[in-house]
Amino acid sequence: MFKIGSILLVIFCFSTSLHANSITYPCNSPTGFDIIRTSPSSASIYVDHPNYVYDIFIAVNGSAGANPNSNPTPGPNNDISGFPQTRNNLNPNYVYDVWIRRQCANSTSEWVGPVHVPLFQDQEICVNPTGFNAIRLSATSAMIEVDEPNETYDLFVSVNGLPGANPNSNPTPGNYNISNFPITRNNLAPNSYYDVWIRKVCSDNHSEWIGPIRIPIFAPTPPCNIPTELHGIRISETTAELSSYNLNNIYDLYVVISGEPGPEENREPNHRNYFNIRFPYILEGLNQNRAYDVYIRQNCGESQSNWSGPLYIPIYLANCPPPSLHELTIDRIDEYNVIFSGFDPAYYYEGSISRVGERFSQTPNYDMLRMRMPYTLNRLEPLEIYHIWFRTDCRNGKHSPWVGPSLISPFQSRMNLTITPNPAQNKVSIGSSKFTRFKILNMTGTLQFEYQLRNNEINIENLSPGQYIIQAQDHKGQVSSSRFIKK
Repeated sequence: MFKIGSILLVIFCFSTSLHANSITYPCNSPTGFDIIRTSPSSASIYVDHPNYVYDIFIAVNGSAGANPNSNPTPGPNNDISGFPQTRNNLNPNYVYDVWIRRQCANSTSEWVGPVHVPLFQDQEICVNPTGFNAIRLSATSAMIEVDEPNETYDLFVSVNGLPGANPNSNPTPGNYNISNFPITRNNLAPNSYYDVWIRKVCSDNHSEWIGPIRIPIFAPTPPCNIPTELHGIRISETTAELSSYNLNNIYDLYVVISGEPGPEENREPNHRNYFNIRFPYILEGLNQNRAYDVYIRQNCGESQSNWSGPLYIPIYLANCPPPSLHELTIDRIDEYNVIFSGFDPAYYYEGSISRVGERFSQTPNYDMLRMRMPYTLNRLEPLEIYHIWFRTDCRNGKHSPWVGPSLISPFQSRMNLTITPNPAQNKVSIGSSKFTRFKILNMTGTLQFEYQLRNNEINIENLSPGQYIIQAQDHKGQVSSSRFIKK
């Protein structure tokens, strides 16, 4: 019983082994091949996959019954590897047809062909490509550019510098006869780099391969941000010092006389010295009688930010004269905003503001630094009267003396405070019976007198000639104001 069971087991295993060994896999046909007549009596044969084994069938074009008929051409035409292959002893006067099939372990593929081998003609030299470049666009894509984009090319692409990875006269499958450059190659492995070769395709031959150019692993480029911090000081009649909080970045400049148009979005710097600068930077060659506007952009190498600016560089002030209050205009445009104008717009100014009666501070207010005229201040209280002082900021570490005060009167409300006559000599009348009290102040904010209002008339005989402000208050406490002139 034991012997019979053993014999059955051996028979089963042997049968299973035979069945396993009889499994065959499909032998796929060649994906493509090409033939070039290299001389009157020879031709070279190229295949897409040169490491496979092939059979070849060659016949004179038009020969009766010339076809593979499942048999390679007698001679060295079966079990061929090591492509490209050269066939010699061709008849110079004949055109040939060539078929090819793949040899697998236990079978062969179908024949593919024919490819015609024409008569040999003297060929022009196919000049090598003049140059090309490959740029990694993203983790999975790259762009390939050539110097002569209207020509046709073959490509060979290998990954990570694999040993033996070279064109070997055969393009990478799918990379024959490419035109319309630049081209994009997708589906790259994110963590792999690639080597690229290229050759030019001419009418009946190819150039040599040139390369490789390496496509590196993708590294995202940090954003090229618009500069936000730039400072400038006029340090002499012909120079200014520019500085920034960021000393590591590289910048470009665009400098114009103040008031002239700045750069358009893609405009290049307007002087060779304004490319690729670092801060601090000395701006030289300025006109002593001109103020300047400076625009800046960050230069990130392959890209640049948009232009930012302008930064105003004023005329150099050796003596730093104070502003003239005779030129100052103060316009209270609403309850909260006042516009200052009249000072020379070529200079910077600083201001200090306080309510009438409060102590003057010689420290500029935070929102009144580096002012240029006209300038809007927008944090006033509707019913308050203010004093304002100014000084010139000379941008070389110096300031003029403070001058002032000038008066900022309250905004005249919609209650329509009307004063007649204006100018007046003895009395003025207020065109409303709603007001119960009034104040008269001079233009520095000093109170002249305050009374109960009767019959809407105010006696001004004792006032000196000049400009004054009347503030009138109604029974609800609302205040309106207006100016008048005492003759």
